[in-house]
Amino acid sequence: MVIMAGSYPVTFISGNNWFFKDRYNDTVYTVADNKIKPTYFINLGKYLLPNELRPEPPQSALRFRSENDKYFYVSVMEAGDMIFVTTENYKANINKNMLFDSNSSEGIFLVNKSN
Repeated sequence: MVIMAGSYPVTFISGNNWFFKDRYNDTVYTVADNKIKPTYFINLGKYLLPNELRPEPPQSALRFRSENDKYFYVSVMEAGDMIFVTTENYKANINKNMLFDSNSSEGIFLVNKSN
């Protein structure tokens, strides 16, 4: 697996597949046969940042700064059958991590017991 770190969109290669995901999007896409295809959907529910709060338009930047602690963004990486999902709050240092087995469709939350 190759991970290209830095700003969004995040891209990574797993096996022969190239994946990408944008910060505000809840879908991971892959490129295959010269087509972009949705691969994984991550349902953040009430924690997904609404489009009207995205900070790029100047009129929503102030509101974003005052309300961004309610929302999370997601990063995804794949290695074989395992998918690592990490969420981070836009404002606070709140992280939640999950390891998902795509074969069994089961996942576990990863907890740091030293904190």
